[in-house]
This record gives sequence, C-alpha cells and structure tokens, in this order.
Amino acid sequence: MHFTVITPTYNRRQFLPEAVASVRATITAPLDIQFEHLILENASTDDTAAWLRTAAPAKLRALLHLLARDYFPLLLLLAVSWLLVARLGAEPGRSRFWAVQAGYVAVVLALGVGLKLPPRVALPLLDLWLLSNLAFLLSGPQLLGAKGRVLLLGALAVAVGPYCYKTLHRRTVLRAERHQNQATRAAYAAAVPPGALLVTDGVLPATYKAASPFRNPDAHPARVLLLAGWTTADPSQPAWRQQLTGTRAYAETMRRLLARGPAVRWLLTPTGAAVLKQQLRQLPPSATVQLQPEPPTPAGAEVPRFYRGGLETP
Repeated sequence: MHFTVITPTYNRRQFLPEAVASVRATITAPLDIQFEHLILENASTDDTAAWLRTAAPAKLRALLHLLARDYFPLLLLLAVSWLLVARLGAEPGRSRFWAVQAGYVAVVLALGVGLKLPPRVALPLLDLWLLSNLAFLLSGPQLLGAKGRVLLLGALAVAVGPYCYKTLHRRTVLRAERHQNQATRAAYAAAVPPGALLVTDGVLPATYKAASPFRNPDAHPARVLLLAGWTTADPSQPAWRQQLTGTRAYAETMRRLLARGPAVRWLLTPTGAAVLKQQLRQLPPSATVQLQPEPPTPAGAEVPRFYRGGLETP
C-alpha cells in the first residue's frame, strides 16, 4: 500500500521537526506501508523553506554515520565482495551484479532519507544484500579462486571481532537503559494515585524501548491514555476514549477528563501541553481550561512534567 501525507504549514518552522517525526512514527510501524510526506510551506516568511532544503542532506549525513557506527562488519564484508567481483574481469553476470548493487544502494538511501533507516529494516536489508553477494560469488567455483577464498575468509574473521564487541556492548547498554527506564516508570507511577487515569503524550511508551518482549515489565499496569505516538492511530484508541468519557471526539474527551480534576493525572511535555490547549480552544467557550505545571518545574525545555488540570466555569 502506498499513500501520500500532506502537511500544510505557514510560518510554523518550530513545529516541523515534531510534525515530521510524528508522521514517521505513526506510519512506519507496518513494514508493508510505503508513503511520501509532502509539506506545503505556502510562501512562509520564516525559515521554513530553508529547513526543508536542509532536512534531506542532514538525514543523509545521519544515515552515513549510522551505517558506519552500527553496521561496520556487514559493510566490510560487502566491500570485500565488491573487490572480488571487480577482479573478475569480463565474467558473465558481472553487469547484473553491479545493477543489483545499485538497486540496494538506492533502497538504503531512500529508506535512510525518508525513514531514518529503522533497525528493524536496516539489519535484515543489509543481511539480504550480503547474502545475495555471497550467493553470486559462490555460484561457481571458478569465480573466487584460491586467493579469493582466502580474502573472503579473512574478511569474515576480521568482521567477527567488531561484531562480537558490538553485541556485548549493546547488551550492556540495553541492560542499563532497561534499569533506568524501570526507575523512571516507578517514579511516575508513585505520583499517580491507585485507580487514577494517567494521560500522557508519549513519555511512558519511550521507556519500554529496551524492555523484553517476552514478559510484562510492569507488575501493576496503570490505566493510561496516550496522546502521541503510533499507537494513537490504532482503532482501539477511539474506543478507549469512548469507554472513558462517553465520546470518541478527541477534544471533547480531553475536556471531560479535565473536568474530573485530581482523578486524572496529566504527564506532558511543554510542547504537548501547548498543543492540547490549542485543540481545546476549538471547543465552545463553556468553561476556561486550567492546565498548569505542578511545582517543582524540572530544568530543560522538553522535560516531561505533571500538570494540574481542571475546568473553571464562568
């Protein structure tokens, strides 16, 4: 399936990175979905156009850094396969081999610039690339020769060391990240009364990044309503809002939850709180929205914090 996401904007440069990231996070969960994201800048007078011109080169630089940092062993083996094929001369199938390499490069660049090459796509793609190259080299005994086999085995031996180090290092990092995330969730859970609803704009889902998929990391799962992230596009979310408040409408759901006062806890980033207030202004002015950060205010522009919510009727 392929579709296009169109985002009109005018002098909203500061919100564009978040908008692009939100679209990418919402759409790229299923791997069989292809999309393009068009941003209409409508002759904006701020630096929107300049940001759009520099976004793709910045993503390309990030892609090259990511490949060199995370996939060095695979890149080394790919380079060795290219060297071996380049030494074959006018071997049948050589032109087809280089055409396939150009196709793989195009796919990697397209995914890297469009989706930041998520790991769940990058590793299988590079593995498939390498396996297809090895299949070509091993398709005939005469292709490699004795020296070619020695070079290929040497590259495999050299790649094993960095790969083992990367695996062990990644395991250590994930363990530390898992413990930190558990401590973060415990701190947030301690601030939510039993039975209360926690409304958050994606702060908590980020803490499950390093969690094991084979067991529930939370002994006592909380009642949570998410306002951001790809899970908000799931059909269960409108049903969840209906169950909580009696309406599926997003803004009206927020208004009814604000009316519950302390029974609902709001864990938001400043940007998420600002977006929520803007959406609530679209409702008829039957009451004044109260959404203020609770002290103490943490340092940092986008550090999540608890907000005190309520409605003040005139």
